[in-house]
Amino acid sequence: MRNLLWIPLLWIVHQVNGQGFECDGSFYIVVYTRSIGVSTLYRIEQLEQRFVYHEIRLSEDRRLNALSYNVLDKFLYALDVDTYELVRLHPDGLVTSLGVPENLDQNLSYNAATISPDGAGIYLLAYSDDMQSDIRFYTINLSRTNLYSGYLGVTGERPVSIHDFATDPITGIMYGYDNREGTLTQIGIGGEVAALKYPTTGVRSVDGMFFDRSGELYAYSARNGLYSINKRSGEMRFIEKGPEGSLGDGCSCPYTYSFEKDIAPRQIIECGNFEVTYSFNNQLGIGQTWLDLRDTFPPGFEIVDITSKILTPSNVIESPSNVLALENMIYVMGENNIVVNVKSPPGFTGVFSGNAKQWDFPLAFDEIQYSDDPLTADHGDQTSAEVVGLKDVSVESTVTYSCDRMTATLAAAAAADRYEWSTGDSTYSTVIGQPGTYILRASNDCITYVDTVFIDQFPEPYWAEVSGDNELVLGGTGNYAVTTDMDGILSYAWSLADSTLLCSCPAIDLTPTGDFTLHVEVSNQRGCTASASVEINTKKVRHTYAPNVFSPNDDGINDRFFIQSSTSGVMKTLKIFNRWGNMVYDANQVPINDEYRGWDGMMEGRTLPTGVYIWVAEIRYFDGFEEVKHGEIVLIGQ
Repeated sequence: MRNLLWIPLLWIVHQVNGQGFECDGSFYIVVYTRSIGVSTLYRIEQLEQRFVYHEIRLSEDRRLNALSYNVLDKFLYALDVDTYELVRLHPDGLVTSLGVPENLDQNLSYNAATISPDGAGIYLLAYSDDMQSDIRFYTINLSRTNLYSGYLGVTGERPVSIHDFATDPITGIMYGYDNREGTLTQIGIGGEVAALKYPTTGVRSVDGMFFDRSGELYAYSARNGLYSINKRSGEMRFIEKGPEGSLGDGCSCPYTYSFEKDIAPRQIIECGNFEVTYSFNNQLGIGQTWLDLRDTFPPGFEIVDITSKILTPSNVIESPSNVLALENMIYVMGENNIVVNVKSPPGFTGVFSGNAKQWDFPLAFDEIQYSDDPLTADHGDQTSAEVVGLKDVSVESTVTYSCDRMTATLAAAAAADRYEWSTGDSTYSTVIGQPGTYILRASNDCITYVDTVFIDQFPEPYWAEVSGDNELVLGGTGNYAVTTDMDGILSYAWSLADSTLLCSCPAIDLTPTGDFTLHVEVSNQRGCTASASVEINTKKVRHTYAPNVFSPNDDGINDRFFIQSSTSGVMKTLKIFNRWGNMVYDANQVPINDEYRGWDGMMEGRTLPTGVYIWVAEIRYFDGFEEVKHGEIVLIGQ
């Protein structure tokens, strides 16, 4: 997954059908356009090279906000700004009113909302116009017919105005964006706004926030468009314009899981023991509780032992020796494993296959989950192993090399009770340091087998290379990817020369402030690494653009005068003068490229007449460079 994407947006009008919105990683935004007086819903599909916007026409003309996704029924929920009704949105655009939540204060505004990852309630931040900040943290109970809403006070070091927040699917942390200060922040379920020192971005018009399935955070502004946010540093990057309006909100269902069943070894001899590992990687935004698990092995197989940090004796149901039956499982966030030791019976040979299953998941993830074989490309397929005869046993198929390729590990192709290697080892595997011929004699209560393997030579060490531009223009974006001969890649780590971690992704987009060295380290499932570096030179060229005419008539087109640049920064001062030299506008710390903070052609509450005006801007770019720009602007009045 790329960290910071610079991609064009494609516009597609599309009606979505079906029962509920699938939890497929899509983003959803609702945008209100004042000129037509209606909100429009969009599904944002994130493809490899672009974002695609699918318009969903709603069945009712409403002004909606506080958009959120519910994993229990797969529908979107929103609040009507004018009536305070909670509404349910269907994929075909149908709007269903659920009524006004009981105890919801209608003297307050509700911009920020998210549904808890378990689907039990909607979290809302309540904004007070009098105090110019968020003052309450509401929870609407979705299981009660009256939708009762209780609240706690918003607490923190300073007042905030958060227009949306979202739950990280990997960590469960809720992130919000404070438009009052223009900074990223974190929020607790008790209304606590964390005192984190994220930098001020200069953006104060974020309407919606949402995560993708890799845990990357995005934000949407109805005025400006789509942004990506680095949740570690708090830095924002503008991606592209999207549907425009005066009000908006966003949400997503970024949650994922993996349920795998692995068998080792995959070849077993009669009366041989083998291990079955059940892995559940929980990225559902919250711990999963009271889940049941079942798996059945062929008759005659015997479950010898069960081990796991998440198991207690009360989880194990008494059952036949070949049936694994567990109940009331609790999976924490991240990786959860259960390891079962199984013994094959005498007289049995051939392939045996099967899925384990778990149930009681939310509807968005299918209530029943079937295990997947991690060694195959197909999803949800059965895990297979084989009880083999002696002619099918081969140590050669088990050879693995160390990360530095200086040693090799030989292992028994089928588990046994006793092992005798020509190296003198008496364990399941042996480590060798040079090519040669090696012999294994293995036995159990049923059979004995002897196998020989010849190692001709060891392979060369792993390598990696970085591809991408070695020269960039200041404010420009360079894409860098890594190529390697390493197999089974598990992770990527991009960093700068000072060890600052940038992202864990196969490719990265960077906008530099100067020359730098980019480093990447690739790791595979065995813990091996390969690394590469590239030197990047940055040409400090800044392109700045100011329009020469604008028409502040609220038609949504060219309504404000603002400075644009390929290099981000702020105007320390922006002054506008009329043709007689009188100053008619004076603003400080105005972000470049922020139309909302631009001049609206007014002075002391009245629109100035048509004419030529002089502007002077003192600009400080994001790399610290400062310059003064000036020019003329023609104001076209009503």
